[in-house]
Amino acid sequence: MIEAKTMNQFDVVEKIPAQRLTQAIFSPTMEPELMLKRAGIIRKEWYATYFNWGRNALYALFKRLPYTTIHFPAFTCPVLTDAALAAGKKVELLEVELETYNLKIGNLPNKDLECLVVVHTFGNPVDIGQIRKRHPKTFIIEDCAHAIFSEVGGKYVGHQGDAILFSLYKQVPNLNGALLLTKERFQLKQETESLISFWPRVIFKTEGWHHLVINFLRHRYIDTLEERAYRDSIQPHPLVKGVFVEGFKQLEKEIAARRQIACWYREELKNHPYLVAQKEAKYGESSYYQLVIRLKPDVAHLRDQVVRSLRQRNIFLDRLWYSAPITEKRFTHYQLSCPQALQLARSVMSLPVNSRMTQREVVTLVRLLTQEIKINL
Repeated sequence: MIEAKTMNQFDVVEKIPAQRLTQAIFSPTMEPELMLKRAGIIRKEWYATYFNWGRNALYALFKRLPYTTIHFPAFTCPVLTDAALAAGKKVELLEVELETYNLKIGNLPNKDLECLVVVHTFGNPVDIGQIRKRHPKTFIIEDCAHAIFSEVGGKYVGHQGDAILFSLYKQVPNLNGALLLTKERFQLKQETESLISFWPRVIFKTEGWHHLVINFLRHRYIDTLEERAYRDSIQPHPLVKGVFVEGFKQLEKEIAARRQIACWYREELKNHPYLVAQKEAKYGESSYYQLVIRLKPDVAHLRDQVVRSLRQRNIFLDRLWYSAPITEKRFTHYQLSCPQALQLARSVMSLPVNSRMTQREVVTLVRLLTQEIKINL
């Protein structure tokens, strides 16, 4: 079993450092959108609205949009399409690229698109300018939940959409939180979320030796997506903003480290008999929320067993997004037109890119993963 001191190095779920949590409690809090503006990520004037979860931010946006139909990548987080359906919209799915996992821009329909959600998948940037050339009238929602400091053509993503979503807890370990940027102000009456209402998440998301017990419990199950409610009336606790602001101060440096770690992974995965890494977009640079791979078709059926087995060894990988919309019964009629999205949903695994990881640990993790696949063949 991997020693306790390195247990977080092999976990896709990064934890909040205790020191950062303390700083967030006792330091004055700057609004996260101001930090993003100072870093040059936000380059326009927007109205900022905060929500406890990104799904609620999108639900609020979808409810207020005049469009009846919203297009999504078929391989994405299912809460995006669920939020649209909860808001009374019709959902249509689009094919993605097998290598980059992003929208297959060349296959976008020639007909006018009322509204399109563009996801920078796992931080891998999409050139929205290419979409604008073909569909200049389309209302584009730019999902940057995984993509702070991702770049297209030397510029950060997060300014080409007509509405922009940022996460406060994906790239910066945090409790929850989302920031929605729109051109018109939302008229919302929001209550502030109480920390007491989700104290188990505070425990789970904060670093400490208590994770020896938590991880023992995590050995017993594989993560699944729970059914979620959609409410636009709750904003995050102020502590969430404080943790993001403190974490953001280190984020650019951490992403530089993640990019190096991704290079190590790619070197180990080059010509691998079973695994293929997500290919970085040729016109940009990813921020690497996670290093995501897919199992080749002849071993894809082993994915869940491999993930379960590795959990017994304190190696906590993920399967984002095994439950993508393309896998849902209500969307099965899209599987013929979106076969690559379906293949990804059935074969992807997420590996950690904790900025403290060493090259030796990357080599070790790939070796253990390879061994586990061979054992289960």
